[in-house]
Amino acid sequence: MKRLHIQLTAVLSGIILILSSTLAYLGAIPYAISALAAIIIFPAFIISIGLLLSASLKDGDIPFMGY
Repeated sequence: MKRLHIQLTAVLSGIILILSSTLAYLGAIPYAISALAAIIIFPAFIISIGLLLSASLKDGDIPFMGY
């Protein structure tokens, strides 16, 4: 994967997490929907952040983190 794709995944998943939490707090969506979104999106956020931190800026290769 390219670094840009991983950055986009991290940003979009972070936005979704913040948005679902805010909407649940304001009462726009039920807490169960917000929890479901967090359960689904949080692993993608953590893995993409981990890949970004372990990738070198000079080298084009991004190491495999595993599961």
